[in-house]
Amino acid sequence: MALLPPEYSARSVDDAVALLADPAERAQLRADWFPLVADKPSLGPAWPSMAVIAHAPATPEAAGLSLEQEAARRGTDVIDATLDLLVANRLEVSAVMAVRDERSVENLARLIGHPAYTGGSDGIFISDAPHPRGWGTFARLLGTYTRDGGAFDWAGAARHLSALPAARFGLHDRGVIAPGRRADLALVDPATVADRATYGAPTALAVGIDDVVVGGVAVLTGATPGAAARPTARPS
Repeated sequence: MALLPPEYSARSVDDAVALLADPAERAQLRADWFPLVADKPSLGPAWPSMAVIAHAPATPEAAGLSLEQEAARRGTDVIDATLDLLVANRLEVSAVMAVRDERSVENLARLIGHPAYTGGSDGIFISDAPHPRGWGTFARLLGTYTRDGGAFDWAGAARHLSALPAARFGLHDRGVIAPGRRADLALVDPATVADRATYGAPTALAVGIDDVVVGGVAVLTGATPGAAARPTARPS
């Protein structure tokens, strides 16, 4: 999406792949389009090192490499490497984009501390080298923004990360601890909870959340998954 002209989104996969394999189309993209990519505020001239290949099923050896590294592996330049990757995988390629100008904890804490803030993540888990937010979002909200940043207190964290999301999605039997509600519980250690996932190690597990109960079933005890780690049915 970020590295192709928007009109490609309206094409069928077959048409798009055929175009990307055409030398004349490549020459035009190189001359007219990729200079614009380098001017995008979200990308800039460092885009070859900022985009890390997360999923490319036909070329799994590329996962975890930046486009710059993939070009070096192929022995070509980054534009041809990118287009070859898209053709080989019939566009089924996802990438993790590093943030050029990351906002400070203090800045984000002002947003997160708003009474209407509802915690969540758009992390995509299905890939070989996913975004670290998939594994680290909630631990970061608890450690960095609750304990360290003061965006809200621990009761506020429970409200923003549990009660408000449940209410927003109409899950009326979840989100708070009360008689008749589903027993979805996480035991958090306020002193140690922290995210560990990074762009280099995106699936590193968080720490400080060692016991989790889903629907009254213990799925994590002492940081060890239980026999019912993924309950298949809700208790009646």
